[in-house]
Amino acid sequence: MPEYTIEELEQMLNAARDERIFELIKTPEELEYEEMLNVYDLEVSYIKHENTILIARILKSQSLNKILLHSYYYIEEIENNEIVGRLCQGFTISRYQYNEQIPEQTLNITGTILAERG
Repeated sequence: MPEYTIEELEQMLNAARDERIFELIKTPEELEYEEMLNVYDLEVSYIKHENTILIARILKSQSLNKILLHSYYYIEEIENNEIVGRLCQGFTISRYQYNEQIPEQTLNITGTILAERG
């Protein structure tokens, strides 16, 4: 058995305690997401705008009878009255049963900003 110093044992104990505390403070959404990631029948698909910009990510599990739909929203960067970029600002989560039809997803722009170059 390896020999540890008291300081090393205290560090290991603190790390284990911190990990346990982190588990206890997870939100229901985080726990639901983790549950989906750990199922054996997870199906993941993506919806993209013009084959480049992620509009949505779909996580499906028949065993959980659940769909999690992450719909992303963006702001557009404008320079000389032209779109030069899009910045993802976040996403919303919608929940459906496994056999439910998901509404059509479109590019969601919530605002514009002037591009800052330099």
